[in-house]
Amino acid sequence: MNLKELKDHIRSGKLNERLLDIYMDPNRLEDQTERYVSALTRYEDLFGDADAQIISAPGRTEVGGNHTDHQRGQVLAASINDDAIAVASPNDSHQVRIQSEGYGMLTIDLHDLEKKPSEEGTSAALIWGILACASCGIGFFWLIPYMQMTFTNSYAALKNDALASGRLCPADFGSR
Repeated sequence: MNLKELKDHIRSGKLNERLLDIYMDPNRLEDQTERYVSALTRYEDLFGDADAQIISAPGRTEVGGNHTDHQRGQVLAASINDDAIAVASPNDSHQVRIQSEGYGMLTIDLHDLEKKPSEEGTSAALIWGILACASCGIGFFWLIPYMQMTFTNSYAALKNDALASGRLCPADFGSR
């Protein structure tokens, strides 16, 4: 569905049932309708008309165990009726372009697969990770060096901090 059709579809109320499933409050329907139309208009301003999709990613709150899931721990989480929305469409540019409200445009050139140390710890590195997963693992050939360097740098920083603070000494690391 092109952007104009999608905006008309939302404005006509044809998406109201879905919006109520997400936001659960009829009093929020008008604001959410405008929010979706505004996101589609912004997308059109940036990228022109396209066959697009609008995606909602639900928010969540962690009652307990925040971030322990990163280390195979348990988390008690609950979804909330706030979300992040995105508008997306394919393009022929071999680029992934992301524009988040309040931030500059992030462009990932899929022809430029060289590892860039300057991207470590950035949104670009996160997007490369998502693309690696979406490519059925093929992208991990490029992601794994990022991950290994991040782990190495993190370990080195922790080690240097422990040595500098006196919590550990070189012998603790097998050094003489």
